[in-house]
Amino acid sequence: MAMPLAHTPDIKAGLKILAAIDLKKYPTGIKVSDKTMKSLTMEKNDFHGEWNYTVSQNINI
Repeated sequence: MAMPLAHTPDIKAGLKILAAIDLKKYPTGIKVSDKTMKSLTMEKNDFHGEWNYTVSQNINI
């Protein structure tokens, strides 16, 4: 039995959706040193932490 992950919204409730296209070009293949990676903290979010996480600078190093 498949269960939906999200409830179907009730449009009568006044749901508004805003979207924007980002046409910027972002560089790929940038090399990041081990030292730089060690200076970062990656905190997984509670919902699908394998996809959603917060990256911040580790000020303890």
